[in-house]
Amino acid sequence: MRAPVIAEVNGTVAGAGLGLMAAADFAIASEKAKFTSAYTKIGLTPDGSTTWFLPRLIGHRRAKELFLLNRLLSAEEAMAWGLVNRVVAPADLSPAVAQVAEQLASGPTHAFASVKRLLILSDGASLEQQMKHESASIVRMSGSRDGLAGVKAFKDKVEPSFVGSQAHRNDRGHAHYQLIQIARSRDTVPGSPGWEATHIIVLSGPHKLCVSSWLLRR
Repeated sequence: MRAPVIAEVNGTVAGAGLGLMAAADFAIASEKAKFTSAYTKIGLTPDGSTTWFLPRLIGHRRAKELFLLNRLLSAEEAMAWGLVNRVVAPADLSPAVAQVAEQLASGPTHAFASVKRLLILSDGASLEQQMKHESASIVRMSGSRDGLAGVKAFKDKVEPSFVGSQAHRNDRGHAHYQLIQIARSRDTVPGSPGWEATHIIVLSGPHKLCVSSWLLRR
């Protein structure tokens, strides 16, 4: 899903609900919330993508503690483990979720979607591959309406106003930016014999945004 997803947690999260919450991009919990797996307690194994998302959030060791020992976590413990982002009083839960949702909705939503994609790609990518993904993504974003507006606002020292649009289009419907220059240089990595860094500088768009990446190679 391209849009950020916020889980509002008020009560007990168990079984597939734990996987559903773990799949969300943000989780805000009431102080009264509780978290448990409960699958093996009745002789079953997890489903609902729980075994994919949970280890990526809290690590294999803690995931095993939840799955095999069926530990019941309090909201504060869940936050300490990295299972939720924030814990608030029950009366503050819905307002807190609404505040985050409004902040996301008024931001560069296309860039948010690209960030989510980059994070997913990082699971199966090498460092060099991931740096290439990042370079390609930031060049695309530099030609978007939000990217252009953000760079201009930064230069003008004002707050940007984002519209969530993918690309700045000209009359023919093409992305209105061009690759101006790519500069490359290589350096050794201090303290790491046998490694070198390729520094790529990309200047693109009407505001000449500078993008730099480091690709480490043996």
